[in-house]
Amino acid sequence: MNRYKFRAWHKSQKRMFEVYGLGQDFITEKTMDGVDPGQNCFNSDELEDIVVMQFVGLQDKNGVDIYEGDIIKSPMTGNNVPIIYDTEFAQFTFGGCEFNVEEKPMNLEIIGNIYQQGDIKL
Repeated sequence: MNRYKFRAWHKSQKRMFEVYGLGQDFITEKTMDGVDPGQNCFNSDELEDIVVMQFVGLQDKNGVDIYEGDIIKSPMTGNNVPIIYDTEFAQFTFGGCEFNVEEKPMNLEIIGNIYQQGDIKL
């Protein structure tokens, strides 16, 4: 069963964070201390600086949750490819290949993400 979870990349702070709450005009960051609106709640003025990514419903072969924007090594070609959401077909894809979360695709492994890719070549 697919749980709806989100993470977000804060462009100007250059950091990833787990999303606690999400609305049309706000995003709150999940922290150990709960939600402090002065510290970890971003309002509509700040939202253009934040990119939200959805959990795809799968974990990689190491038990790590896979999110939109993660980079995996394609099991078919060996190339590094990002996980993207194809809005035309309403599904997640990697390297142009669709996958169904119920079918549990073959041994995927996250090697990075599109915002923190460092030396990873796509």
